[in-house]
Amino acid sequence: MVAEGRGTVRRTARTTSRSSPSSGIVPGASQAINANARGLRATGVKAGVVKVRCFRPFPAAELADALKDVKAVAVMDRSESFGAEGGPLFLETRSALYDSSNRAPVVDYIYGLGGSDVKSELIERVFTDLSDIASGAAAPTGLTYLGAR
Repeated sequence: MVAEGRGTVRRTARTTSRSSPSSGIVPGASQAINANARGLRATGVKAGVVKVRCFRPFPAAELADALKDVKAVAVMDRSESFGAEGGPLFLETRSALYDSSNRAPVVDYIYGLGGSDVKSELIERVFTDLSDIASGAAAPTGLTYLGAR
């Protein structure tokens, strides 16, 4: 582990996580997501990001370990699985957490459909939602589309 500010950076063969203890964590790969999390951590918000670097075989155990201390999880998917209850990363993340001792609420956000850019304000909204969920608010059910018209 390498210290990064007030959080930690953990690298494994298939995941990279940047987080603070008891943070809401967003699995996603966008630089904008990382930049927003860094900015929030600088202001004292416990926020983190897990980057899944290899989808198959899915790093379920590594992801469950990275998310073991969080209070809420938002998954950022860039694609939608038709006929399923969420995007592919969301479904795998939720399954990875099913048997873990910490069953934090997992929320799915679909962004970047049709090649649209993800704006910083939208990512801030995700972290705000996570903060509300971690404070006891009900997690939204179903898909949440970011930036869709």
